[in-house]
Amino acid sequence: MCEISNQLKFCTCLDEKNIENINFQKRLDKFHKKQLPKSKEPFSWILYEYKGSEDSGKMGLLNMPSDKIGFSLSEEFVLDEINTKNCFDFDYKPNEGDNLQINFQRNKYWTEFLSFIFRNNKWEPDSYYTFTEKIEPKNYGILKVNK
Repeated sequence: MCEISNQLKFCTCLDEKNIENINFQKRLDKFHKKQLPKSKEPFSWILYEYKGSEDSGKMGLLNMPSDKIGFSLSEEFVLDEINTKNCFDFDYKPNEGDNLQINFQRNKYWTEFLSFIFRNNKWEPDSYYTFTEKIEPKNYGILKVNK
């Protein structure tokens, strides 16, 4: 169940009423063969497990994480929440190298995101270079924010 007891809650539950696709779903399907939940919530999240380095031989430009997404969700606020509270609605203990991404679909062509990596027993803002680092989706859902 996803009750908002903290300011920030990473929910795996879905409200089956009044749902719509999160546009980021097609991109996630293509790269990870997974689906994001359907929701009217503006933010979604994906938790990745780090699997090690691997040179794919591919080159390209990456969409870099922001320090603020949507209209008010900041890197600083999220870090304060995830480093001081259990914000997940499932039994989760972060492992070294886990990557948490929070997505906001700005429009149908552009997704903004925050990215955090768990290192030395705390979350810090960072992202993996996906052409040389291998990560696999571990869990995903919608983000409830109660500021």
